[in-house]
Order: sequence, then structure tokens, then C-alpha cells
Amino acid sequence: MNGFQKIVCAGALCGLAACGGSPGDGGGTAAPEPGTPASHTLTGHWIDPNNGTVLMVTPDGLSYGVLHTGADATLVRGTLTLTGTTLPPLPLDAVNASGESNQRQFTVQGGLQPSGALAFEVSDPKGVGGPVTLVVDTAYEPPLPLAQWAGSYVGLAQVAGLQGECLLELDANGGLAMSNTPTAGDVACDATGRLDDVPGAPSLKSFKLCFAGTGCNLSDNPSFEGLARLAGAAPSPTGPRPLLTLVGMDLDAQNGLLIEARP
Repeated sequence: MNGFQKIVCAGALCGLAACGGSPGDGGGTAAPEPGTPASHTLTGHWIDPNNGTVLMVTPDGLSYGVLHTGADATLVRGTLTLTGTTLPPLPLDAVNASGESNQRQFTVQGGLQPSGALAFEVSDPKGVGGPVTLVVDTAYEPPLPLAQWAGSYVGLAQVAGLQGECLLELDANGGLAMSNTPTAGDVACDATGRLDDVPGAPSLKSFKLCFAGTGCNLSDNPSFEGLARLAGAAPSPTGPRPLLTLVGMDLDAQNGLLIEARP
């Protein structure tokens, strides 16, 4: 796909977080990264290797993810914390990963299994949902320091009803710039922001990304906040190509952002 192509006008973007500054650092009590999930914490990376579901959780429970519980991928955001090994009924903001945002709220309920898997039921007022079982993703061990994430990445961005190829430039201090690939034509959805460390979760980064640019189909200069992860080794001209994933939402959970890119 060449450049950002407008799929559906997702409506006016209002009440968005202002650009500038640093996103939340996901503070809270430090918890070990998985391997084996520590008692009373979900900190780290969870996946369903069979369908692409991803869930990232900071030590204080801040969670962003991509759930595949139906025909479409759904971006989710919320706070997930355990009571013992039980995940009590908790709300998650939810929007479609692409196309019309279809803003709604999920409820999740479940807990940790003896095997260490995280199992929960997803439901929403429209009856969309179903069972989800996730396991710890060990592709992010050992965690890389932020400076080793630096490099150029090319991939697919899905942002508030737009999708297309993008180029990400990440510097050693966490500075982040996004632009279209050379084949993007005259649509100029550029973005700037940064990644920051998440205390207690060295393989996760928080991010903030602010969009602008003449000709960009995203109005009102929206900004998105979320979590990022980098699988595998540091970017290298001769090594394996790690996958950089960013999952986020705007302040009002009206629109989502999903970027997957490789060096």
C-alpha cells in the first residue's frame, strides 16, 4: 500500500492530548519481567501466538494491546491488575484497528492459570467478544536499553481511519519522527514524539506521537499515547530484523494507532 490512504472519516477529533512533554512513565512498584509471571503482577508482554493478539502491561497495570476476538483487530487500553491470581471484571477502552473507530468499551474477567497463562473472557454491549488465552512472550528478553532501539524502520501505520506505509526514525535519546515512504504521493501525515523508559519494565517503552503536516488527512493535529516494544536483537545491517510495535490511543479513546515496522 502506497502512503496513507483514507479509509473512513472517523469524525471530528476533539479533546485530544496536547502535543509536547513526556507520556506517563508507567510508574508503580517495580516487578520482574517475564519469564515466569510473578505473583500479583501482569507486567510484561502477553501474546496469543495463534492469532496475533498482543497485550503490554506496565507495573501499575496500564495496558495497551491488540485483541483478535472476531473478524477485526481491536485496539484496547485500560488498567489491568490482579487480586491474587484473579482478574476481576475491569473495563477496557476499545476501537477498531483500522477503518471506522467504532468506539466502545470491553469488559474483561479471568485470571492466571496454573500453567502461567492468562485467560479471560471479553464482552461488550454489542455481544462482540469471547475467550482469550495469552502466554508470556519471551522474544523481548533480555531487554534492550533505549539507545539500542535507535535506527530507521519501515512498516505499516494504522491511525484513526488512515493506513499506509511509513518511515520511523528513532534516535538514541528516544526522539521519534514519522513520515511517509517515498511512494506516499502528496499525503503528508508527519509526526514527531518520543519514547521513554517504563520503570520496572525495561523491555517496554511509553510513547507520545503528535501528528501534523500540510495535506494530512488527520485534522486538529491529534496526538496519541501508548506503549511500544521491540522484539529481538538491536537493529543491525547484517543481523535479524526486529519488529517494532507501537499501540496507542488518543486521550478520549475515539481513535487508535497501530504501527508495526522493521529496520
